[in-house]
Amino acid sequence: RKTLAIIDSLNKVGIHSITLSALFGENVAAIMDYAKRHVPLKYSTVGYWMMAAGMPNVGKSSLINLLRKRSQNLSKADIAATSPLPCHTKSVQGFKINDKPLAYLIDTPGIMSPSITSDTIGLKLGLIGCIKDRIVGKDLLIEYLVWDLNQRGSKRYMHCYGMEERPKNGGILVEFVMRKYKQQDVEVTYDMILGHFRDGKLGKLTLDDPIEDIEESTV
Repeated sequence: RKTLAIIDSLNKVGIHSITLSALFGENVAAIMDYAKRHVPLKYSTVGYWMMAAGMPNVGKSSLINLLRKRSQNLSKADIAATSPLPCHTKSVQGFKINDKPLAYLIDTPGIMSPSITSDTIGLKLGLIGCIKDRIVGKDLLIEYLVWDLNQRGSKRYMHCYGMEERPKNGGILVEFVMRKYKQQDVEVTYDMILGHFRDGKLGKLTLDDPIEDIEESTV
């Protein structure tokens, strides 16, 4: 619901937005549908040229690869390099993503503001992997994750780990997971929990709050 509220706020001020997931393959066909509806194709031999731009490690390269896989006439060998770590794409590259109509999508390195304006924003960016875990601290990320999940009243993560009681903090969750998986290395446990969150195993969550009072002058 939070995601849809954000999308609705953006659409109201003329920023045409859609939801999709490269991880789960959800709604990716909407990209070409949007292009066909809003950008008339001028030259069929040139095709559509689009650019994937945004924060580091949000799935831009993965999206390109998914679009290529959906097109039956394209070689599966020419794919965009991906990594679970941010800042993997170092240069601008173009990839053919559709044959009929002809369409290309340019992959670009992740970009973000040179300064993070609040601790909360830094924690959210760290949780989704836009900045490296060591910058924020894995223990702090998990502490914030547990706090956020508890604030939502979420039980999905408890079911994932077989917990009967809600952990009061990240340390309790880490200790429980270490015992459950007989893991002795706390760093490995940190990576496991963060990986489960980023893979959607702890629930599909929107960390951002709905945009309020957004004006066209701010766009």
